[in-house]
Amino acid sequence: MKTKDENRLTMFDAVKSIFTAYISIVNSILALKAVDAALFATILAIHAADSLATSAGQGTATNKKLLKQTAVDLMYPIVASLFAFAVKTGDVILEAKTKIAESTLKATADELLPDLMSNYIALATANVAILTSDYGINAAYITAATSAVSAYETSIGAGSTGRATQKTQNGNIVTLTKSGSALLKKQGDKIMRAQKSLNPDFYQTYLNARIIIDLGTRHTTIKGIVTDSVTGALLYAAVISLLGTGKSGLSEVNGTYIIQKFKGGVYNITVTLPGYQTLIIPNVEIKLGKSLELNIQLTKA
Repeated sequence: MKTKDENRLTMFDAVKSIFTAYISIVNSILALKAVDAALFATILAIHAADSLATSAGQGTATNKKLLKQTAVDLMYPIVASLFAFAVKTGDVILEAKTKIAESTLKATADELLPDLMSNYIALATANVAILTSDYGINAAYITAATSAVSAYETSIGAGSTGRATQKTQNGNIVTLTKSGSALLKKQGDKIMRAQKSLNPDFYQTYLNARIIIDLGTRHTTIKGIVTDSVTGALLYAAVISLLGTGKSGLSEVNGTYIIQKFKGGVYNITVTLPGYQTLIIPNVEIKLGKSLELNIQLTKA
């Protein structure tokens, strides 16, 4: 998925989390409820398309790599035996054709290797009697190698199919992110204007969620240390949650935590840890692209 589309999807997820947090209000406004449902469907469709695009690329590449390795593993003993036979008999032509290192065979480009290995198969077939008697390379082994080469060659063609699938699904992602953006701009934003006076908190968190930032380059961050309010002991495994974003952090053994890659805005923060009172920190302003240090003290329950 392109960075631009990934950033839009992150914004969609943030807006959806706000709609979920204020679901009673959303459900009371039929037009907004429809926007919520359409946005959720769009998010699911984007994730599905991204999954198909990723699996098409990774699956094809992984399969081809494994099939190539299998073909080379079966082929090289044939090549080495032919070379040994050529040296033994003084057949300089056969020696020249089969003088190749296994590493070179593995490194040969996909567009050249199947034809090269097919030539070795032909040489092996022509010399199957001596290969069987002197080198243990029989007809069944040559057949297995032939099948491996065929499977590998087929996977190279499948690579084109995989790339075509990737291209199609990436195109679908672009279309879906544009559709989701239009849905919010033309409907969601207009419907939400009435909430500015009716439900100002809902309206402000919605506006925060609607900001699109490049998560790859502009990291809004909150970090700090979690300690016991009485003893000052560093606290491990406290969960710090940024409400309305789906983002949370876990304090490490040294008490430190960090939450990254979210949109700037004003948030309520909750901190939980077994054996301690839940802490709610309201109205924490975290500016876009900036880092806020917030140290936290918890009191035992």
